[in-house]
Amino acid sequence: MKDRVPAEVQLVALQATYDSYRKSTMDLWRELSDIMDIPIMQESLVELIWSVRMRIERLNSRIEILESTGAQAVPRRHKE
Repeated sequence: MKDRVPAEVQLVALQATYDSYRKSTMDLWRELSDIMDIPIMQESLVELIWSVRMRIERLNSRIEILESTGAQAVPRRHKE
């Protein structure tokens, strides 16, 4: 028969796992805030994600504009 792990030990192990996850998440949050030039903890995680999404949408829109402008500016070769 397998020995049961006491609830206190399970709780300590679970707390350690949670603390590790939380530290990792906070490190990523700080790094993303730095990349986005947003002071750390000025925005919530949801607001930070929204900021990233809006920036990606603006960049995608700008890429489409530049690609369509570039396609019009490049002369096409005619087959002879």
